[in-house]
Amino acid sequence: MADSKLSVFKQNGDERGYLVAMEGESEGIPFLIRRAFYIYGSDRNVVRGCHANYNTEFVLINVQGSCRVKTDNGLGSIIEYELNERNEGVYIPAMVWKDMYDFSPDCIMLALASEHYDPDEYIRDYELFVRRVMEDGNRRIRPLEEKDAPFMLEWMQDPAINRFFKFSLGDITLDKALHFIKRANKENENDDEPSYLHYAVVDGKDEYFGTVSLKNINWQDKTAEYAISTRKCAKHRGYGQFATREIIKKAFEDLPLERVFLYVLPENESAIKMYKKCGFVEEPSRDSIETVRGRDVRRLYYRIDRDDYYSNKH
Repeated sequence: MADSKLSVFKQNGDERGYLVAMEGESEGIPFLIRRAFYIYGSDRNVVRGCHANYNTEFVLINVQGSCRVKTDNGLGSIIEYELNERNEGVYIPAMVWKDMYDFSPDCIMLALASEHYDPDEYIRDYELFVRRVMEDGNRRIRPLEEKDAPFMLEWMQDPAINRFFKFSLGDITLDKALHFIKRANKENENDDEPSYLHYAVVDGKDEYFGTVSLKNINWQDKTAEYAISTRKCAKHRGYGQFATREIIKKAFEDLPLERVFLYVLPENESAIKMYKKCGFVEEPSRDSIETVRGRDVRRLYYRIDRDDYYSNKH
């Protein structure tokens, strides 16, 4: 489990004063900065923060005055920082609880965040946070099992989720879901070069949260199409991003694939945002017009190549 750490930024100065430059996607701020805000006017009796975030990373910097920051990773690691230097900040990963307190009267704290504000990805109940750490900290992908079938029906029959699918799955039954699982496992076991690989995304208790797949695998061209679907309860908890990174890792580290691609509808903005974070890039020349549920729509083509994967990884 990731933990917080102190970030020290280079301080440049002469007789004219000082300048501290901070750049996103650097050692001190290891993410693309999507939001910035600042806090002021709090006194020593006020406690700010008191939450964790499923997806957002932060760097907290006191540009004036002083305060204390306490972080808790939910597994017993509690770290306290005193921020009183203009060129120091605290990097706080996602899924780390944070409290800010003991503000000096002149304190101005600048916060840099990796995501746009989304109230649904905040955890403000500490006991819930600890439960989530235990459940999500040991998540993994594994072959589909028959016990996953009832949970698969949730996303298959949920209009809010399946509205982005090329084909409607509203008539899928439990028997059909079980048949899909058995057929997928049979091909994976008996075929050295299967045409698809399906994996369940599960938490630390082995509860199913979604399916991530490599479809239409072309072993000659070394390409595969990526797909993912998750239950509603997985929303905002980072399961989609986790599973996507795991299946890409499998494609390039365990399999001899050279490219993984996907098609997505332009209005599926949250999915596109996640794909980009995982390294996929759009290739407009490969966009396609296809009939989706009786209407012609444009589907965007995104891909990640082996070289891209290893460049991003290192």
